[in-house]
Amino acid sequence: MRVFKFGGASVKDAEAVTNVGRIITRFAANEKLVVVVSAMGKTTNALENVLHEYREGNTDLPSLKVVKEFHQDILNGLFPNNGIKAREEVAALFASLEQELQKEPGDYGYDYDRIVPHGEMISTRIIHHWLKEYGGHRSLWHDTRNLVITNNHHRRATVNWEETKKRITAEVESVGVHMVQGFIGSDGEGNTTTLGRGRFRLYGISFWALFGGG
Repeated sequence: MRVFKFGGASVKDAEAVTNVGRIITRFAANEKLVVVVSAMGKTTNALENVLHEYREGNTDLPSLKVVKEFHQDILNGLFPNNGIKAREEVAALFASLEQELQKEPGDYGYDYDRIVPHGEMISTRIIHHWLKEYGGHRSLWHDTRNLVITNNHHRRATVNWEETKKRITAEVESVGVHMVQGFIGSDGEGNTTTLGRGRFRLYGISFWALFGGG
């Protein structure tokens, strides 16, 4: 098994995503791959701006409009004449984000973990569909919140390694490209948690270590 980790700069636009997709397909023919992807470009920063506007009571949310346009441009560049499923799923994720933004603000860390991880969910969906459309290999998208189990310390969660290993071993077993998100998990009650910015590398190491490096 190989583990690939791609940060935001690696998937900052359609051209960069295509390059990442080509790298993945070169290795995907005969072995299992786990691909860990961060939010695209500066999306995490942009979503932190959305969070700030939301908590300040700015109902116009201008930063959210920027995030939507940014991802729409990437979709148009990757799928100029198709990509219906990718567009539908990205639209559904933005609808989910907007639902979260309709709720009353609460604890900052809890709000952060409800809102900011949408960037990873969107980026992995887009790359997953590029691989299905152009990669020629089986791509399996996983919601990492179902795999990485943590405590409830929002924005700085600690991984429950025993439960996480059990779930990853059960889910990420077949040959193909297993697409997962960076830096997010969930607590025992199903609430989204984050490991803290700057700890993205931990995901690649953890997936590699949990499979014994094999």
